[in-house]
Amino acid sequence: MRKGFSLVEVMVAMAILSVLMLIISQMLGQMQRTWSSSVSKLSHFRDGRRVFDVMKRNLSQATLNTYLRYLYGGGGANPFSPFGTGANAVETANTMPLQYVRFSELQFICGPTGRVLPGGSAATTPGHALFFYAPLGFSGTPSNMPSALNGRGYVVKYSGDGNFRPPFLQGKVSERFRYRLMEYLLPTENITVYDNSVPFATYVGKVSQWAEGNADAWSRPVADNIVGLYVSPKSPLAVGGGGIVGGGAAGGGGGRDGRSGIAPDYFFNSADPGFLTGGAQPPYSHQLPPAVELVMVVIDEQSAVNLAREKGDSAPLNLGDLNLFSAGASDDGFRKDLQRLQDYMNEQKINFRIFTATVALRNSRWNG
Repeated sequence: MRKGFSLVEVMVAMAILSVLMLIISQMLGQMQRTWSSSVSKLSHFRDGRRVFDVMKRNLSQATLNTYLRYLYGGGGANPFSPFGTGANAVETANTMPLQYVRFSELQFICGPTGRVLPGGSAATTPGHALFFYAPLGFSGTPSNMPSALNGRGYVVKYSGDGNFRPPFLQGKVSERFRYRLMEYLLPTENITVYDNSVPFATYVGKVSQWAEGNADAWSRPVADNIVGLYVSPKSPLAVGGGGIVGGGAAGGGGGRDGRSGIAPDYFFNSADPGFLTGGAQPPYSHQLPPAVELVMVVIDEQSAVNLAREKGDSAPLNLGDLNLFSAGASDDGFRKDLQRLQDYMNEQKINFRIFTATVALRNSRWNG
């Protein structure tokens, strides 16, 4: 008589097999989710690194083309020219100049966004803005001008993507709200600072040439989920490096303090004409800072989805309320603000990376 398995033995074996298959299925599912999440994070942070590298390369080419010219007295609209008519006529052809001063029609400006681009909200435009001119060779007309001058700038903005979608998607897909790094790129043929028909007083004396109404018109998003950008000019005293910070490690430049003497409140405007009302020309006037330290904060897409689900079209982070990198610029203060930034991001349970780097401006002729 042949022996076989009893019904109880078969049922026990099937139960054990079912448990094993369930465990294996859960493990495979968890591995797949972990793999997909890791690939997504690596891909997004790789895009952030790519954009950061492009920003560094463009910034390193910033220029002002500074030169010396006469300064005349009289306190009129144009203290640099003894000729002309109307509002610009402040001297006569026989007037002697007072002194030589540095001058440039171009501008380099960086600092808290509210000061560089007045009218912005600390919630929707957190961090700093950075604008400069560089020979990047971009033109709206087909031509071979590899060293043509362009205006370039960067600012973080929280907004929907409706204005950046192709026409066939308009109104068909719900708008996606994200923090984005906006890049300002002014074609060579649209630069007007060298136009002699534009009165001197229309652009010199303002907080920023970029606040003349064309900043939005020539801006485009270059990366999503960039939640913060901070800029710290540094004098030759400052030495240090850069790296990637994530999850709790500290980073940033070290060495002797070279921040407080060049931009004590993190605001730098090469075209600030304050000295025209009296006093000596300050060292930053119409000069590029020797170096600039950049800090860029990136979050992953899943964190952005979770934030958007909670807040919708309202800015979900309150980085502007932290008043980071806004006063008391120093190496110690910079490191403390960087640590505060990391602590805040960790409190929000957000997966993030902080990219930092010190960029030397090759065209700087600093003599401050």
